Amino acid sequence: MEVFRINITGGILHTHQLKAIAEVCQQNSLNYITLGSRQEIYLQVDDNTRTKQIFQRLKEIKVNFELNSDLFPNIVTSYASQDIFNNTPWLNEGIYLEILDSISHKPRLKINIIDGQQPLFPFFTGHLNFIASELPHYWFLYIRFPKQHHLNLWPRLIYSTGISSLSRALDEIIKTNRIRDFQTVLKLGEENCVYLGKDHKYTNVNLPILELPNYEGFHQMSENLWLGIYMRNNLYSSDFMHEFASLCESIEIPVICLTPWKSLLIKRITPTQQKTIQSLFNQYGVNIHHAGSELCWIIEDNNEQAENIKQTIVNHLYQHDVNTSGLIFGIRFEKTHQLPSNVIIEKQEDLNYTIYYTEHFIPFNHNLILHKENLSASELPEAIEQLCRFYHKTGKSKKEKSHMTYKENAEIQNNTNVASYTIYQCQDCHTIYDPLIGDKMQGIPPNTPFETMINFTCYLCNAPQSRFKPVEAKQIYAIQRSI
Repeated sequence: MEVFRINITGGILHTHQLKAIAEVCQQNSLNYITLGSRQEIYLQVDDNTRTKQIFQRLKEIKVNFELNSDLFPNIVTSYASQDIFNNTPWLNEGIYLEILDSISHKPRLKINIIDGQQPLFPFFTGHLNFIASELPHYWFLYIRFPKQHHLNLWPRLIYSTGISSLSRALDEIIKTNRIRDFQTVLKLGEENCVYLGKDHKYTNVNLPILELPNYEGFHQMSENLWLGIYMRNNLYSSDFMHEFASLCESIEIPVICLTPWKSLLIKRITPTQQKTIQSLFNQYGVNIHHAGSELCWIIEDNNEQAENIKQTIVNHLYQHDVNTSGLIFGIRFEKTHQLPSNVIIEKQEDLNYTIYYTEHFIPFNHNLILHKENLSASELPEAIEQLCRFYHKTGKSKKEKSHMTYKENAEIQNNTNVASYTIYQCQDCHTIYDPLIGDKMQGIPPNTPFETMINFTCYLCNAPQSRFKPVEAKQIYAIQRSI
């Protein structure tokens, strides 16, 4: 299977682009388009002749694409959520566009440019995570090195005009020079990049916990409406996409946004336009009222097996009338895949599955708690149902404490950053074992000395204990945030 990945920069797709992409699909008998979690479009082709034709046509319509590779990840922005959900007051669509226009290099690091107040976009799925601060035009920067979980907070706020130059410099330092020590990256970044910045004294940033809003259907937006479109199994008919793009073009809707939930979002729809769009939906049988249990999933891109597992679980939850509000489910086949969820279904090497949930059910919390292990695919639906009922019986009280717990944890982490003590880093994938924290993924409790463990292996890459080297904690940690 040949896979074309089309980057839609910032998730901002012009209707004429979508129409052209859909035409390429129709001309080459591709029935479906799929969407990616970084606001991309995927085309999957099963023969070489069509691959060559599609390659040429995509070049002709001047879209940014790769074939069977992921060297240049898409730039993610929360542009789609602007003026719909809670927003940072000074941020607007024009600022997003100015920043994107200023980025002239092809990033090899995953760049996220996210409003710190909106609820739709996860905060830390990138390598360079720019989060809007309360100070107009200034952004926090969290760095997460490739294949690592730890977050490092840049000690200066970055002005909007500096995002491009600093991103370029960090791309060279981290990707080309392969430097993974934050203090070294910080030093080189400040030496090699001139940007407008402002020192800050934050050790953590107060961000809302991700509580996924309803992103499907028609909703009020000031005097107009916004529309979210989600397709089951992430299969968007090429014929429908062509007709929808043509319709949007004819009724003067210039932009269609992509979200990390593999959905489309269209803003500023008038009541008259709504009727026209609804007529097209009726013609193609498009459903914009899926069950909530189907909309709260994040899955690795182009993973048909994971999509099938999801749908089996969703059907079970629907049939048994299970409440999934407050939960976000993720399925991953690769341990290094970052999931902004609070329930994780992970495929193991023996083809069985393990289910974890995050501490206090906070999405993107890397403190995972084992729910069930060694499950076959057929056992997953009932196990997920049990976890949902457990959450609604006990999880809400924990969730109410989550802000306080996070602050307490942050203080502990900040104190350990200052203290001089030894942690251990895998030389193959740079995963950290911190004796103060332990390793809940492997059932190792806090305060377990590294030297006392027998047959310990790296959780991410399975490297043996001998591949871990001792390092000073303060050399590694700038900040580790649990969400």
